[in-house]
Amino acid sequence: GTMKLWLIVISVFSSVLSAEPISTLPAVETKTLNEKEFKFPNDLPHHSTWLVVGFSRDSQTATKTCYEALEKDFPGRGFTAAMLQGAPFFIKGVIVSSIRKSTLDAIKDRYLVFNDGKDELKQLAGFSSVSENDAFVIGFKFLSPGKFEVVFRYHGDCRAPRYTEELKSQILKL
Repeated sequence: GTMKLWLIVISVFSSVLSAEPISTLPAVETKTLNEKEFKFPNDLPHHSTWLVVGFSRDSQTATKTCYEALEKDFPGRGFTAAMLQGAPFFIKGVIVSSIRKSTLDAIKDRYLVFNDGKDELKQLAGFSSVSENDAFVIGFKFLSPGKFEVVFRYHGDCRAPRYTEELKSQILKL
């Protein structure tokens, strides 16, 4: 059968909005699908970013759809990731191998594998169990290396008109 994954999708853009600083966010050690060490958020590019994250196995479709929509509209500017915190240790290797096989080489350096940081990301996303199967999008403004502030939050279906009206319009204003 097909393994369901908790996914995080991260993509990069610039924003002029401002909100709460997240300079206190502890760095989370991750790796890319190409096995490169990556410290989140410290190793994000030195410009603003957005993060699309799913927090349940059933959010896989929504987060994948959202990443694909962002990648189509803004190619090569983003990251995506799998949240494996809570998955049994013995199955994590199988999950990563499966992801690696089904991921285009062009984005493997932008595909992060998280084994920690779920609670922090839920807090940043404004997570609610009512919408636990949604994709959550968090916009970050770059302040200085490793320091960002949250500039917008979005959750829902990136195929819906709301995507083009709310989320995409934020990006197009940049």
